[in-house]
Amino acid sequence: MRFPKIPSAALRRPGFPTRKISLEKILMTSPAQPPRPTRKQFLKAAGLLCAGIALPRFASGEPASPSLRAASRAAARTTANSRIRLAAIGTGGKGGRNLTDFLKNFRNIECVGVADPKAEARAKGGRIAKLPDDAVHSDFRDMLEKGGIDAVCVATPDHWHVPATLACIRRGIAVYVEKPLCRTLAEGRLLADTAAALDAKVLVGSQQRSMYPAILKAVRAVRSGRVGELRTIRVLLHKGNPGVPFTVEPVPPTIDYPLWLGPAPDKPYSARRVGGTFRQISDYSEGSISDWGAHHLDIVQMVLGMDRGGPSEVEGTGLFPAEGLYDVPYQYDARLYYPSRKVTVVVTTDPKDFPEVRGAKGLTNGIRFEGSEGFIFCDRVKTIASSPSMLDAGDFEGKAINRAAHLKNFMDMITQGAAPCAPTETGHRSATLCHLVYTAVRLRAHLKWDPVMERFEGANAGLANRALAIPRKEEWYHI
Repeated sequence: MRFPKIPSAALRRPGFPTRKISLEKILMTSPAQPPRPTRKQFLKAAGLLCAGIALPRFASGEPASPSLRAASRAAARTTANSRIRLAAIGTGGKGGRNLTDFLKNFRNIECVGVADPKAEARAKGGRIAKLPDDAVHSDFRDMLEKGGIDAVCVATPDHWHVPATLACIRRGIAVYVEKPLCRTLAEGRLLADTAAALDAKVLVGSQQRSMYPAILKAVRAVRSGRVGELRTIRVLLHKGNPGVPFTVEPVPPTIDYPLWLGPAPDKPYSARRVGGTFRQISDYSEGSISDWGAHHLDIVQMVLGMDRGGPSEVEGTGLFPAEGLYDVPYQYDARLYYPSRKVTVVVTTDPKDFPEVRGAKGLTNGIRFEGSEGFIFCDRVKTIASSPSMLDAGDFEGKAINRAAHLKNFMDMITQGAAPCAPTETGHRSATLCHLVYTAVRLRAHLKWDPVMERFEGANAGLANRALAIPRKEEWYHI
């Protein structure tokens, strides 16, 4: 089934510069497709495309080594009354808040170390945990080599999520890793398969699955059929930055810049590159698509019961900065199609179909579920329905946002063997939606996707699969 044409007039207003994609002309051709590979062959190919990220033998279907499995079993022996020795990789912004919440809400946690390549961030982490100087590190590898760690919170920029998590689970350490799980498709699959092979304890920080009653109320209502036959899900995300001038600056002594770059390509230093706007740069993220989009598209997957699957087609268009440091789309409109659910998912920065956020201050994003009997809109603070009878609040009535709910699931995984509410496979699949939207918008293309083989097929597939292969430095995946 084909998508309807995306109205793009609103995205092509006079005065909005657009960056031409150098490979766009290739979209006019349909390259011949090679024979369909086996899953193992494709995973190996994806690793090679991403600068040679090699799959360990257990991620390719072969058994893990006895030493790795022994480390994983040792980590599983922690009991509910045990002291949990927690370390943090990345303590600026979200990392600092996570560390604060862990220490505030769980008395059996002892923070034994923090690591961050930025001096200000690691000093902040040290203050939060009241650590001695020798427990505050620039390089997380030094911290891991000391040993004596049961669990780690990874809250780095997106491009470091997978390498840092792999380094931990290979040492038998449980990991709470922020969303999006991965920057590239290949590294996401590598982590999901490695975690499964090691039976590692990993929880992805997709907190909307546990923390926000307004969202959980909407999820339950939609899944119980309150909107009738679900037809369209609209996801509203915030607009990005149309660009800033890029000036090469000297690297200050307060940052280990090569370590901050890690698996990403070497690029000249800029304070904006390593600051809070790193998500506007494609080497590290995909803009708002993988920021709030990683949260909201995760809820889409949850509602559709597709935590181990995905859509079959994607189409998109958008605007990119014409020049400067930022290179991700700052306005876009895309569609994902799920034929087995007969649902189209619209992902957009245009609020015209979201009257619930017009004139609102603060949160200007959310999810709108539209069905044959009406609609339900939700964001993190409110749930609105076309008919009040659709919202039987039940257990969620009067409940406040519980910042510790997601962290408690992680603690229960360690002490009681509880199942993660957002495991690595789920996190990888949700991040895949971000990759699909970003690729379709970047190429302004209609693409067919195989969620089993995790590759594009049909017209434009060759170009699209190459676009998924973001260059990475292999050595950082073998720490």
